[in-house]
Amino acid sequence: MASTWLVQYDNLLKFQGFLPHEFGRKCRSLIEFERWKATEFRQVLLYSGSVALKNNLPKRMYENFLLLFVSIYYLASSYHWKSHAEYAHELLCVFVEQFGKIYGKDMLVYNVHGLIHLAADVKNFGPLDSFSAFPFERFLGRLKKLLCKPNRPLQQIIRRLSE
Repeated sequence: MASTWLVQYDNLLKFQGFLPHEFGRKCRSLIEFERWKATEFRQVLLYSGSVALKNNLPKRMYENFLLLFVSIYYLASSYHWKSHAEYAHELLCVFVEQFGKIYGKDMLVYNVHGLIHLAADVKNFGPLDSFSAFPFERFLGRLKKLLCKPNRPLQQIIRRLSE
């Protein structure tokens, strides 16, 4: 069930008409976030979230989001990744620490903890997009269309591709 502030302040839908065509998927309502695709999360994190969530989240939550927003911006930037990786690491450490206090320690799952190590990966491999899985997301949909049954997916795909 969506929180009342979530329903009341759904600014993401207001941005749909203003997003450039480079965004292949327009972000759906915050109410539907459980069904979002990775590209929708990316769009909110890197572009529209800092504006759409301002004055629409409790201050503490919004400021925590900004820590993530700024750090990921630097780590994804082809211009700033080298010079700001250490700063992004510091921001991510604060983000994870505050995340546990805001949302509860039980929400500090492996993926949240993994953010602490993201800057080290960027130092080793370059900006986030140079080792991101986003280019493969669309192709995964094509592979799924080749499946007829839920069992033995690899064998099914190989058969379909060889036909």
